[in-house]
Amino acid sequence: MKLRLVPARQGALWVRQGFRVFFGQPLAFAGLFVAFLFAVALLAQLPWIGPLLLLTLMPLATLGFMIATRAAQ
Repeated sequence: MKLRLVPARQGALWVRQGFRVFFGQPLAFAGLFVAFLFAVALLAQLPWIGPLLLLTLMPLATLGFMIATRAAQ
């Protein structure tokens, strides 16, 4: 991984592109987010092991969002 320095105006472009991808399939992204929230709420109910599982599965959830975004593009 290499840090890439870009001008500040790239941030606005990045946000616009993100909204464009989201509004291309808003129900799919909203459904994915609701499923994520449901899984977090379910795991949070487990004593002791729930918070540990949440921490360990968070990178997998992030990867799922990235794969869904790539598929939507």
